[in-house]
Amino acid sequence: MIITVDTGGTKTLVASFDEEKNPKHIIKFPTPKNVNQYIQRVADQIHLIANDKPIDAISVALPGVVKDGVAVWCQNFGWNNQPIRELFSEHFPIATNIYRQ
Repeated sequence: MIITVDTGGTKTLVASFDEEKNPKHIIKFPTPKNVNQYIQRVADQIHLIANDKPIDAISVALPGVVKDGVAVWCQNFGWNNQPIRELFSEHFPIATNIYRQ
């Protein structure tokens, strides 16, 4: 199962996709501005969607600058240097290889 998180300034979408890459579940909620509340809410929704099934990958998009798993700057939330990967690792096993251009 692949899970995606599309984080916007006002709303966040968490979705799962099946083997044919079709959306299976989509949950929409207001984006918490507090980083810890955001992490907890997203983690809760991922666990709800996964329903104890194995997760192959989780992709998280944030509206700002992210470098090496750290949200360096997200103006909409007032986040500076928030260790997003580390915070999510408290809820999920995290691979250290990330896509870089």
